[in-house]
Amino acid sequence: MDAAQQLPDSPLCVLAPADMVLHCATHLFQDGEIAGDLRDLTDLDDLLQHFGTQPKFWENLVHRASLLHLERPWFYGLRYAVRLFNTPVPANVMSVAHASAPPPLVLRLMDTLVLQALVSFLPETTSWKSGLACWLLYVRSHALRMPPWLLAGHLFCKSLRLWTMLLQRKHAS
Repeated sequence: MDAAQQLPDSPLCVLAPADMVLHCATHLFQDGEIAGDLRDLTDLDDLLQHFGTQPKFWENLVHRASLLHLERPWFYGLRYAVRLFNTPVPANVMSVAHASAPPPLVLRLMDTLVLQALVSFLPETTSWKSGLACWLLYVRSHALRMPPWLLAGHLFCKSLRLWTMLLQRKHAS
């Protein structure tokens, strides 16, 4: 809130441009619902292109990502916006963001999962692979917020609910 900007002729404030981008990237890459979230990635692309022409935007974005400890979702947001939409991001900013990249093996796995999950809503791309990718990203999002023992219990309860629902459908038909 310290960087919020007051709207002209209004008592209301909005997030600063860099914080809007970080908010969007964090929801996209930290929440569990990345499946079919191509729209949110296009929103991120739009924000980067819109604010990217403002003086000091990129400098502020680098600073705020570090200050708020959001380097990883910021990195993923830039990476996939550039890869899918060719979003213009200055080379020096990508270089700084890349310093927050996970190890190469994790990055390759994320590339596979994210790209598979983002297009999972398209009928021609729906498969067991997209379902698995969405589920693994869902588990990842929860693992970022929960200790392992709590995550295991949570996933066990979710699995029981899913099996119960599937059994009820089977008996109903």
